[in-house]
Amino acid sequence: MNVADELQRLLGLFPGGEELVSRYEHIPAALTPEPYKSLLVHEHHMTLTMERFHGSPVRVRVLNRRLDEALYARHIVLEREDTGAVVQFGIVRFDLSCVTTAVRDEILSERIPLGRTLINFNVLRHIDLGAILRIWPGPALRTLLGGRDDQPVYGRLATIFCNRHPAVDLLEIAAPVPGEETPAGAAGLERLAGNHGPAAASGSLASSSLASSSLGSSSLGSGLKTSPGGREPSAKG
Repeated sequence: MNVADELQRLLGLFPGGEELVSRYEHIPAALTPEPYKSLLVHEHHMTLTMERFHGSPVRVRVLNRRLDEALYARHIVLEREDTGAVVQFGIVRFDLSCVTTAVRDEILSERIPLGRTLINFNVLRHIDLGAILRIWPGPALRTLLGGRDDQPVYGRLATIFCNRHPAVDLLEIAAPVPGEETPAGAAGLERLAGNHGPAAASGSLASSSLASSSLGSSSLGSGLKTSPGGREPSAKG
């Protein structure tokens, strides 16, 4: 898996993808700063991770969606239910042929976050972590996530296997959060540690059958820039 290609495929699912990311670096998981390391470097659903860190249930708000037969894609934000604050931006590309009709219908209803749906229906699944990214948001993403204009955010590429098939390709980007040295950041990390322990330090992004689908074409061209310090990994596993 090539990080640049996968990122372009996901950003290119909808018009205006070039507005989301100005530049990025692929960084080693072990060097990801806290609290983003605990938020992103693991093989758990981000829905649960965000709820535990922020101490609040989250709801999903779908910004864009498209459905091409069994291939469903959407832009989303996760918001705290108590304050409405955005805690995560995400791009999802889902091969719905990998799940039952009931699961498909619930996902397409867009009522609850994806991770919660898969848990509620007890879908056999595992999550492969592919890459950790340091991202300098473009104007559209900065508007969604907030933070200073010069402040990078952190995200991850991942794949969810459903019923042993690579079903979901994800870009998940955390909104800026208080650092571990602050009371709010320390409390969030304590909640995470109490629920699923230390995050996994590494993982590989399994190749996805969605990569060559019509939803995989990129409209970004040369618009997406890798920082000179960025690195692209060789394919794994």
